[in-house]
Amino acid sequence: MSKLHYLFVLCFFTALSGSAQYSLSVSNPHFNVNQRTQGIITSPEVVVTPDGAYARVDMTFTINPQSTYKVTDSLEAVLLFDLPAGSFIHDSWLWLDENTIIKADVVEKNRAISIYEGIVKRKRDPSLLYKTGENSYQLNVYPMTTAYPRKVKITYVSPLKWHGDHVNVALPVHLFESSQILPDIIVKVKNDFFYSSPGFVENDYNKYFLGKTNGEDALVLRGADYKNNTFNLRYTTGSNEIQLYTYPVNNSEGVYQLIVPPAAFGLNKKQNVVFIIDHPNGSNTIYSLAEVLQELKIKLLTDYSTDDSFNLFYEYAGNIVQAFQGWHNIDIASVNAALSGVPSSISKSGNQYPDLIKSALSFCASKSASEAQVVLLSNNNSYTNNQSIVDQMYKNLITDMNGSLPNKIDVVNYSTTKQYVSGSYYYANDIWYSKLTLGSGGSIYRYKTYLYKYINGKYSYTYDFDLGSTLTSIAENSGSATASYNVNVSIANGFTYSRYNLNSVNKLNMSRHYIETGRYSGNIMPGSVVDVNAISGGNAIQLHDTINTIMNGNNTFVPVWTHHYISELIGKQNPSFVQEIIDSSINNRVLCSYTAFLAIESGDTVNTNLDDNPNVLYIGELPEDQKSTVKCFPNPFRDRLTIEFPNGVERIEVFDLTGRKVYSHIIEKGMQTHTWNGKDMNGNDLPAGMYMVIGYTASERFTAKVMKQ
Repeated sequence: MSKLHYLFVLCFFTALSGSAQYSLSVSNPHFNVNQRTQGIITSPEVVVTPDGAYARVDMTFTINPQSTYKVTDSLEAVLLFDLPAGSFIHDSWLWLDENTIIKADVVEKNRAISIYEGIVKRKRDPSLLYKTGENSYQLNVYPMTTAYPRKVKITYVSPLKWHGDHVNVALPVHLFESSQILPDIIVKVKNDFFYSSPGFVENDYNKYFLGKTNGEDALVLRGADYKNNTFNLRYTTGSNEIQLYTYPVNNSEGVYQLIVPPAAFGLNKKQNVVFIIDHPNGSNTIYSLAEVLQELKIKLLTDYSTDDSFNLFYEYAGNIVQAFQGWHNIDIASVNAALSGVPSSISKSGNQYPDLIKSALSFCASKSASEAQVVLLSNNNSYTNNQSIVDQMYKNLITDMNGSLPNKIDVVNYSTTKQYVSGSYYYANDIWYSKLTLGSGGSIYRYKTYLYKYINGKYSYTYDFDLGSTLTSIAENSGSATASYNVNVSIANGFTYSRYNLNSVNKLNMSRHYIETGRYSGNIMPGSVVDVNAISGGNAIQLHDTINTIMNGNNTFVPVWTHHYISELIGKQNPSFVQEIIDSSINNRVLCSYTAFLAIESGDTVNTNLDDNPNVLYIGELPEDQKSTVKCFPNPFRDRLTIEFPNGVERIEVFDLTGRKVYSHIIEKGMQTHTWNGKDMNGNDLPAGMYMVIGYTASERFTAKVMKQ
């Protein structure tokens, strides 16, 4: 089987951004694990239930091997998948047969992996589910045969995106693209008086509609429908009032969720954005023009409200093209009209480029500086990185704009071209982009390095850059906002505490819903008052609202709060919090980077906690058949360590005892030794102490423990 290395790095391990991972592989763990085949998913069902600020998503499906295996082969399935940003897994189940279902325990991660490995050797029936990155997960299921496929269920909780009178939530259709044969997905959409009139943001809902029962729509998505496509559910909420949900934990305490729409501020400012497409032909690009336009379409429809507005500029055949004469609301008809007009190939004249920027900024002049911004999407590397020429270009632009840049400019640079200028590397037109963003208060988004990730059944290189999440970040940071705010729910005979802003950007945005979860002592009754105080643009904002209707939350409210509590503790990177993180994860069934869901057959026992702080590395002795085949000498060492490893190792990584990756090196094909100087990736000397050396092949991990003196 692929080694789920006992010497497992738990703290912030493989927290990678960039391309998503989707893969389903099947192999015999007792023979050559390199002989992998793609698995098959059958009978998938997805149930979406919105409530409060989140939606619960239940995924049930069966994993099957290909028929090429022998009936007697005991096989292992490994499923890699991503979930939407901000989601967390809340439950996991494994079917032993049609009538016997195991509900997984939450177990300290290192212990769960050890138990799983041991059970697989005894040919029992476990499943193991754990995090491999910020939004990435791995599910292992064993055993299965061609006559004995395995049925599983995963429940996760995902934040709703709030926009005016509606909310969105993404369906996890990409997970099912990992199947060799794309199955039909049955989707059940729960809806009620508040979350009503469900539909799709970017697709025709009626095309997939099967029928409706009380409070539930049934849909079917065919493989051809969701392949390389996205499906975002949209619910009409029908309310611009403050919403308050409570869930009592006991007679005197509980958890609440508070949703404050921008209209409640009496301002309800809209977001207005101009996109510039600067994509000349060329091979030095992370994304093709078609991919950029498709991602832009999705993000316009899901990250903005239909009350927000946009326009699109690009250059074609020596002329500046403007999609609309004026601002257009961001609805599907306008977005399709703007993007469908972009030709498949955009030519570029360097002389027209300053005029393109100037035209977009001039168009934004119809809005105030805080209400409009420009987003430049570019893979262009044809302009100069000569500082003096860039300075003159910028000076000319400032002169043309009457002395200043009136609106924020964000630059999304997805070119892969690097240039060495005056002792430093620059990506494409970075010097020019820096001038634009610094002068306007914007930001540059681009890739920094390669990543080594498991994608579509194999390890490969990708970039630490994702266009979709970048566009989402830009949308969340746009509009009138302030970090100086206070929101308070007044409670008779009690108070609120341990509060978390659920927005990914920790500020109060006049164009966005403010969403908060927290705990309260006492009882929140109808007639409670919500006070909002903020400073925006030098002006004081005060909101005082009485909540006459308090809605009932459900049993996901405590896990939602726990998810944010655990994230806060992990973010502190303090080893003394590890036990508290693990305890909170286990007690509230919230998967985190320190724990795993482990489902085992009746008769096996699991101690789900530890007697002491587990630290982040298991450094006990391995069984004889699991001894490392990475050899390190001299050990201990001072400033030079020779690492020998088997043929096929593709990279070497070194971790300290806090689980922090301090060194990484890509191994050239055919090499079987590497010398490490005991320094980190920035060339800094590392302190004396214990370190873990891990070598990775396409399917295995080999480890060794070394001491630096």
